[in-house]
Amino acid sequence: MAPKTGIYRRIAARVFAIGLLILQGAVLDYYLIVEESSSWFAWIVTDAIILFTWVFTMWISQRNRPRRKFAKPSESMDEIKFAYLAWIVYAAHLVPQVATLFKRKASLLEEKRHIFGPNMLKMNLCLTPMLFLFLIYAHHDAKSHSRRKYYLEKMTAAVTLDLFDSVEMLEYLFDKDKITVELENAILAFSCMNIFLPTFALFELKYNKFHDSGEISPISFKFIYICSFMFFVNVPFLVLRLILWHEHQLDVSVLLAKNALAIVMGIIEIMEFFGEQRPRRCEVCSKTFAKVFFKSHLKTCSPEGNREIIVQGETRNGILEPNSLQESLKLNNTMHNDSFPVADKISQTTLKTYV
Repeated sequence: MAPKTGIYRRIAARVFAIGLLILQGAVLDYYLIVEESSSWFAWIVTDAIILFTWVFTMWISQRNRPRRKFAKPSESMDEIKFAYLAWIVYAAHLVPQVATLFKRKASLLEEKRHIFGPNMLKMNLCLTPMLFLFLIYAHHDAKSHSRRKYYLEKMTAAVTLDLFDSVEMLEYLFDKDKITVELENAILAFSCMNIFLPTFALFELKYNKFHDSGEISPISFKFIYICSFMFFVNVPFLVLRLILWHEHQLDVSVLLAKNALAIVMGIIEIMEFFGEQRPRRCEVCSKTFAKVFFKSHLKTCSPEGNREIIVQGETRNGILEPNSLQESLKLNNTMHNDSFPVADKISQTTLKTYV
């Protein structure tokens, strides 16, 4: 991404993020404060704290962003260090507001009386996925076609869709007479829980620097995020929608199919994580690397100590070819000239004997 384009994009994202944050807070405060005592005006104070937190984290992000011309080649140019903090504070503020509104006031709202009815509340909550999107674009400066940019695009698409899913589920709480109290509490609990879960995706951006060497964080917050959204969002929402459909004969959203598809994709991701593509930990430097980068790291980290690990790993997996055998023995011949004959002159039978 060109420097000027990145600057304009971050400025626009920050303006939209702050503007939408103020708009959402003002509308929610109206729903909460109207026809209540003066003590409910404390929500405005908490809104001010959220606004200050977002502005402060954006300022810190800009202040600490390394300059390209002075940055080291190995230094990450896109470290989102404080976006997770802004989202945690925001979620801790929004969840009590949502819980209070849908437990006390949502079922009393009438669309015909005034503009601040159920539809306005739903549209206002739909600003939450947009706020997450603008928060990401206000902080990051990932290069085009990079692994980090690919993760950002994939993560933001998944998170925003799941947040919209929660807003859609909350729609059933506007008419509580058609559902049981247990079902109402389950819908509200899982929808509020979903607001906190994007924090794990932001943790992955904080701790995984997406180095060109393939080094990754030893704790995979991406894996935690995938499991969390599968077991605390898509599985519960799928079950709840089936109950609403078959036991209460209510209309269900097409997002029922999205929940089923997301569960299947989550299972595939979990299988890949524990399968052959799982990250590898170097025993010499104690760093963790993606599998595709692990072998090259071993050769540079400690060729003498890790040569045997490479050969044994490939032999165990049954993928060691004669050419790779010769390359391994050539590496050994370079380090220990008197240990083996020259690899080029070794017959295939001798190669099998050495291995």
